[in-house]
Amino acid sequence: MREVKTERLLLRQLRDEDAYALAEAANNFEIAKWLNLLPHPYSLGDAKEFINRIRDTKTEPFGVFNDGIFIGVIGTEGPLGLGYWFAQEAWGKGFGTEAAKASVDLYFSNPDAKELLSSYVVANLGSARIQEKLGFKIVDRKIVERKHLNDVEHVTTVLTRQAWLEAKERVMKTKRLTLRPLRRSDWKAIQKIGGNSNVASMTGSLKSPWLDNDVQDWVQLRVSDRDIPKTFIIEMGNKIIGFTGIGGNPISLMYVVDQAYWGQGFASEAVYKTLEYTFKSSSADDIVADVFHDNLASVRILEKFGFKCIGEDVDTSLARVEPAPVFLYRLSRTDFESLSL
Repeated sequence: MREVKTERLLLRQLRDEDAYALAEAANNFEIAKWLNLLPHPYSLGDAKEFINRIRDTKTEPFGVFNDGIFIGVIGTEGPLGLGYWFAQEAWGKGFGTEAAKASVDLYFSNPDAKELLSSYVVANLGSARIQEKLGFKIVDRKIVERKHLNDVEHVTTVLTRQAWLEAKERVMKTKRLTLRPLRRSDWKAIQKIGGNSNVASMTGSLKSPWLDNDVQDWVQLRVSDRDIPKTFIIEMGNKIIGFTGIGGNPISLMYVVDQAYWGQGFASEAVYKTLEYTFKSSSADDIVADVFHDNLASVRILEKFGFKCIGEDVDTSLARVEPAPVFLYRLSRTDFESLSL
């Protein structure tokens, strides 16, 4: 029996014993109103019939489980391509994106797979966001007749193999380092590095000491938006030695390197790649940064890559007792692209 595991989820074939959980979750108008083929109300008999019908396929769709609890259904082998729904209790936690990414990756693991279709009701913004994050593009809009509910405007989308490959290419490499998107499981390494008072005091959002719940909340905030990764782990070999981040409006840069690796040029390598990624993946004309006056190493890094000091201010750090003066820096796209390194 085929299974797919992600960081938080298990995708596996549905079994007879899943029928009760399936029926309980699916018997919800807030779910049915977004789907064409799901009857409402949805009975235990409907769930059993569905499980029996898909058993013969021996492939998909998968039931989606978090910590052993059924939370949804997903598959790519139906007549409409990628299809999915999730129990209402699972909404807003990133499970949809996580499961869809795993299912799409499995689909394109077949070298003969050239494209994958999907669709969603126009008003279903959650589903629209999932597909946009994965690289699906809208190719059609039409009114669709539904067997159990009112007709609705539907969007048809497609994900090509090329778009899938481009979406996966979010791992960046330098001569010595790998930068990859932050994962929830990274929190202990983040805590060890960022909880150092000499590190945290040079940032605004890190604490020292940095308690487990606070670190996990910090990480969750930065992995929940997966359309474009905004926080990257810095790895040397298999060891995490820091992280970089972008975000806000205007886009702001942050970076942290384990104190044990200071003075070896790792921050410069990671910062350059992060800046390059940001300008390539966004339409931003500028990236800003602020640096405490006593963080001269960061001043040198920023100025090396074309940042210009545009003023001074006073800012706070969760690891400092009092506000402290900062330099304000800005890097224009033009200045970055004209660098000769």
